[in-house]
Parts: sequence; structure tokens; C-alpha cells
Amino acid sequence: MAIELHGAADSIKPVDKDVDYLHGNIFFRLGELDSAIISYQAFKSATPNIKKLEDYDVDLLLKHCDYAKAAIASPVDVLIKNIGENINSSAPEFAPCISLDGKSMVFTSRRPDTKGGMVDVNYDHMYYSDIYISEWSKEDSDLG
Repeated sequence: MAIELHGAADSIKPVDKDVDYLHGNIFFRLGELDSAIISYQAFKSATPNIKKLEDYDVDLLLKHCDYAKAAIASPVDVLIKNIGENINSSAPEFAPCISLDGKSMVFTSRRPDTKGGMVDVNYDHMYYSDIYISEWSKEDSDLG
């Protein structure tokens, strides 16, 4: 049985070249790192615009894939411990950043004791975010 196609061939639009970039992102998030690398490299080779490649950070994404593959190949045992209500409260907390010396952590939280004490009534009815800084101290730590 033959399949009959209707419409002019020139009405078929070419596939957007960014599809390889998007496929790379999907594969990376799924943990399919080899497929992600293939997609990112296909995007890179099909994109002559150097500025676009820099804007999309394709080389960095390829490095992320390589790092992930190496990390998966050599897993490290870690202990994740809740260090208490001062850091791990019941409120939403975001964007932790640890200082280079590992002694300070800055993060944001939407706790009821927010400095302004106000709630975002126009969006999600939660407290506004404040910035918190936590300093590590050997005396206060049971981690040693």
C-alpha cells in the first residue's frame, strides 16, 4: 500500500538548529550523558555563530557532562546531615553559597521573622526573602 503525501515540498520548514541544544539539555537532565554530548557537539558544529555558542555556554555544558561522567565513575561517600532549625528551617530556603574557605554560608529564606515582616500578597502570599549568613565554628560543631 502506497502512502500519498499532500502539499508542496517547499512548504516544509527546516528544523530549528537549536533542537540539538535542547536535546542536549534534556539528555543531560535525564542522566543520558553520552547522548547529551552528541547533541551538544552537533549543535556546536552546526552553529557558525561564535557569539551564540558563547551565549549558550556550549563548551561549559560539555565540561559539565565530562565532570558528571567522571563523578559517576568515581562515587564518593558523603554524610548529609540536617544541622538544625537555624539553617534548615521549615520555611523555603534558596541559593546557598559557601565561601572559599568553607567557613561561611550565605543563603536566602522566606521565614516568618523576615526583617520587613511583610507577605507578598500579589504573588504567593509567603514572606519576602531575607539574606542570612551562617558562620561555621569548630566549638559549635559536632562534626569535628
